[in-house]
Amino acid sequence: MKNLNGIIFITIFSLLTTGCMPESLTKFKKDTVQNATADVTFTDEDGNVIDGSTINIPTSFNYPNNQITFDRENSMFMTSTASSTSGSSAALVEGDLGDIGSQVGIENLNPVYTISPPLPSGLSLDSESGEVTSSSSTDTLSLYPSTTHIVTLTYLNPNTLLRESISTSVTVAIQEPIDESFRLSFGDNAATKKMYLTLSEEVSNFSVSGPVSASRSTNEESAVGNVRLVNTDTNTIVIDVTSGEFRLEDLIDNSTTYSGEEGSVESLGYYFETSSGTTDNIHLSPITDSSTNLSNTSNGVRFTISPDLPSGLSFDNETGEITGRTSTSLTSTTYTVRAYNDVDGSGETFSFNLAVIDSPQVLGYNSSVVLSVNDASDISIGDYVATNFTPPLTSGATGIVEFKSNDYIVVKITGGTFQKEQSLDINRTYVDEEAIITADPKFVNAALIVSSSTGLTTQDSSKSSSIICSGSTARATIMEIDTAPTSPVLFISQSVDSTFTGNFTDNGVNTIQNTSSCGSTASGSSSSIAIQGVWSPTVSINIATPTDFHVGQDVNNSSNAAGTISSVSGNEIVVSMVTENQFRDTDTITNNAIGNDDSIGSEVNKTSSVNSVSTNNKFELRRGTDVFIEPFLILGSENYYTISPELPDGLELDSSTGIISGNPTEATTSETFTITATNSIGSTTSVFDIEVVDYFEVIDIKNGPSYVLHKEGRFNNNRACRVNKKAIENFSDSSSDPQLYNVIDIDCFMEVGENDLYNLGLDFQVDSGPDVCEFVDYYPYSYWQFQPKISTIPSSVDVAYITTDSCDNDDGDRTGQAVLSSVDGISLGESDNVPAGTINGWSTFDFDEETFCDGNYRDNYSNSGNVRTCDFGTERHWEISLTDGTTSGCKVEVTQVTNTCDGSISECIAGAAAEQYSTTQLDSGVVKTTTPASNGLVTNFAYQAPISQGFNTNISLANYTATNSCTSGSYDYSSHGWYERTNISISNNVVDPFMAAQPFYTFACTNSGGEIKARIRVMVRDWNFAFSKSDVIDNVADTTLMDLPGEDVFDNAYNERNDFDNLLVSLSSPYAGCSGSAAKANATDDIYAPAAPSPQSISITGVTVNAVSGSPIITAASGSFTSFTSSGINPSGTAMTSLSEGVSIRFNSNTYVVKKVISSTVVQLTSPALSASAGDALSLDGAYRFPSSLYR
Repeated sequence: MKNLNGIIFITIFSLLTTGCMPESLTKFKKDTVQNATADVTFTDEDGNVIDGSTINIPTSFNYPNNQITFDRENSMFMTSTASSTSGSSAALVEGDLGDIGSQVGIENLNPVYTISPPLPSGLSLDSESGEVTSSSSTDTLSLYPSTTHIVTLTYLNPNTLLRESISTSVTVAIQEPIDESFRLSFGDNAATKKMYLTLSEEVSNFSVSGPVSASRSTNEESAVGNVRLVNTDTNTIVIDVTSGEFRLEDLIDNSTTYSGEEGSVESLGYYFETSSGTTDNIHLSPITDSSTNLSNTSNGVRFTISPDLPSGLSFDNETGEITGRTSTSLTSTTYTVRAYNDVDGSGETFSFNLAVIDSPQVLGYNSSVVLSVNDASDISIGDYVATNFTPPLTSGATGIVEFKSNDYIVVKITGGTFQKEQSLDINRTYVDEEAIITADPKFVNAALIVSSSTGLTTQDSSKSSSIICSGSTARATIMEIDTAPTSPVLFISQSVDSTFTGNFTDNGVNTIQNTSSCGSTASGSSSSIAIQGVWSPTVSINIATPTDFHVGQDVNNSSNAAGTISSVSGNEIVVSMVTENQFRDTDTITNNAIGNDDSIGSEVNKTSSVNSVSTNNKFELRRGTDVFIEPFLILGSENYYTISPELPDGLELDSSTGIISGNPTEATTSETFTITATNSIGSTTSVFDIEVVDYFEVIDIKNGPSYVLHKEGRFNNNRACRVNKKAIENFSDSSSDPQLYNVIDIDCFMEVGENDLYNLGLDFQVDSGPDVCEFVDYYPYSYWQFQPKISTIPSSVDVAYITTDSCDNDDGDRTGQAVLSSVDGISLGESDNVPAGTINGWSTFDFDEETFCDGNYRDNYSNSGNVRTCDFGTERHWEISLTDGTTSGCKVEVTQVTNTCDGSISECIAGAAAEQYSTTQLDSGVVKTTTPASNGLVTNFAYQAPISQGFNTNISLANYTATNSCTSGSYDYSSHGWYERTNISISNNVVDPFMAAQPFYTFACTNSGGEIKARIRVMVRDWNFAFSKSDVIDNVADTTLMDLPGEDVFDNAYNERNDFDNLLVSLSSPYAGCSGSAAKANATDDIYAPAAPSPQSISITGVTVNAVSGSPIITAASGSFTSFTSSGINPSGTAMTSLSEGVSIRFNSNTYVVKKVISSTVVQLTSPALSASAGDALSLDGAYRFPSSLYR
């Protein structure tokens, strides 16, 4: 048996040492037959015998990450961790190897490593240590795909004296790093090869349809293409590749065969067209200059892409290919593809742009957006609106409301971006919320009122059924639909191109459809939808009789549609709309020919029947105002935009976005422009007109909550206070035509809530473009706080003033009193021993000697008590000195005194002029400010709030009065008649506060010689009651809210701040006279000479008057000056029962102004030119009172 056992042991040992262990015994194996040699000994490193049980045996082993990866390019084995990759010269064994790695283990355990299958050529396994190393030369090493190998460790177990084995799996690969030439290019299945190249140099030498090539060596395939688009703004060309490939850093030439550099490629991108088919048309493949470098199989290469591709496109992580198709366009996006493997963990990256696009179609240009809001009831056309904002926006949007339909408003953009869910305020800047934008804003340039919206959709619901057309004339995209009205409103982006060349027309015949006749993209089924009305910022109206319709005129119809004529050509008038209602083809249109005149002479409104009304694909841009005009395409992206001809100065086209922006610097005539949008797939055009208009304009920039500055006239609630430059030029060409005159001489109203005006003041801005006016004259509003006078020396003197009374024989001291010589028989000279009874019988009264000058007043406002010297003449009076008589009574000495009154305008004038000019300027007669304007002018005239000046009313700024116009109509106002009344020099005929003053804020556009070319007069009206633009602010006759009497529910008076209407002595039309005469010779003065209105007389019951010729004093012959009845009105609104300072009175057919009520029977007047009377009837003059000490 011994011999048999020995044979078996020897056989097994031989198998172990040769690695020929059967596969079923791998991982951990041992002999099943015991060693027959009983005297086996174990030694340490020094040869000393040791106990075998003290030797540690291996239990497991492995290679790092169970992977052996050799980098053939860098001749090293790569080991990767979670954070890094490192290289070494060998792949080492690790694990729980016991003492097998020491000399004790090697001497006693006899370890042997084997591997199956064998390692690839160039790599070897050390059988004693298990290390894997490479041969000395790696040049001939071939790439070796990742392959699983089994490594086995066999050793002698000192405890059992049997040979045992353990094994591990390891993946072995020979790889090389990713080549630096890694990139993507068109794959074999790409339907087209369109791409863009951004070059390092200008691309102006490239031309559309011209060749392009890249520099290549003789053994490389040529890269050749055709240019589709040249973008000189970004130095980019879009090309069709016809052969080879174009790469980053390529040197590019503008010829078929490269001959010289025009620039190098700095970035590139790939374009593919949308597809609704079943075959993929998008294919990009990774490549390097080495055919095997990117092989997943041979080189273990994997790929990633960032960001993820959109739906419809797929990315293969093993091949790096991008494939797919999509019927939806995909915005150009920068993608980065990374190729890496085990020896090159960071790998190489390639960044490129990828876009899937449509050919551009149905291009419209728009300067407005339609906003759907939760409540538009308080929003009116002409309102400024502004939004709040949240990051990333840094400011809100602003605009002007142009059109309204229920809760949809069209807003012309003046700044920023409108967004869904923004709060909207009705103000130039956002203060608080008035409405909320409930849907995404849409760009629009017109609206159609139609008979039905059945089958029509908005573009964000269905592009194919949102494209509409009217025959072969007009085409547009529906952006929004208001279905609430019986006749729905379509908000559209109209597109005019070489096929659809016209506009949508309301003529009682035209219809719209959304069928394929509207273009290849349209596929709706609705047709024969009647056009019942059209809107665009300007509409073109064809009228039957255009005679007497001129630029600048206001026009309206009987259905409350209104606008201003901006151009006239034949039977076509272009009208800028200012109302929600629109002109229709069955209308009669009327021009507001009355303008600023008085409905007199031969001048009357002109009318004409309307043939048709069309949208007008035109942008009227204001010189000096920021412009934002944006494109909308139903299809197409990645476009390059060009325009012909060049835009007006100050405007520019962004070639990438197609946005027109800027600030036009000067007026231009209307001109047609064509914008072409081109991308790698195709191109389309949009045709529209631009006219830069300019004005002589007055603007309110105080921007208070209630402030509205608008032109006078019906429907002019929102019409700007301005005169068109073209109207000024037309008038210069035909100065005798009253129709032309009336559009360059206008009146405007500044509507302000009384508390706003009292607490905020005013700030007017004058804006006159270059070459509109050579100079601008500004006359600030003024009025007389105290009546100015020019005293003259009377033929006889009646008032004698007692300067001293030292006579002890009379009763009391009469110093400071006066007597009337005509009453008490006083004469010049000295009289001695005048009986005391005579003197005691004098009818003396209190008299202020400092007011002997007829126009001198004691100002008791705020208890100041100062004397106001408003007299520019000379006065004469008598003075009396009383001393004791020589023997009895008193000595009376009467002397005559003559004084120069030394009047001062600044002492007596009030209003804006008193703030505008210094006292020196006022006293020297300055009434206007002249500013050069030939190069353009923007200047402000700001006035303090009345409260800040200690005033208690608004009359310092509010110059409007309810009855200072001659016209009898509800909507027509004329400043001419009132101006005729007030346009006098300082004299004794100044019988109301406005005469010889400036009753208007007047702005005059003049030429170099000072002649007026255009004029704007502004009336500031303070309102007792809250109002809005939709109220009756265009109605001159209806002042119910403006002068609302009474109190609110809290017993708070509506009228808290008086204006001149509270100083009116009668509320029932105190001024009469509206007739006119023949035309004047100089049309720039007035076409007609309107009659100056004259105050009416108001009866006083119970008072008759005595007056002495030349005396400023009247006495009551009967009745009392402080207790009578009349229909006159006090400032408080009650019936006038007593005289007071500033009131005009009338007797002997002459008008006088009360200077002081001395007593119930004695009144001092401001006019010394009285004629003697006895018992004449006294009446009130139904005019405006001088405020004097009453209020400021």
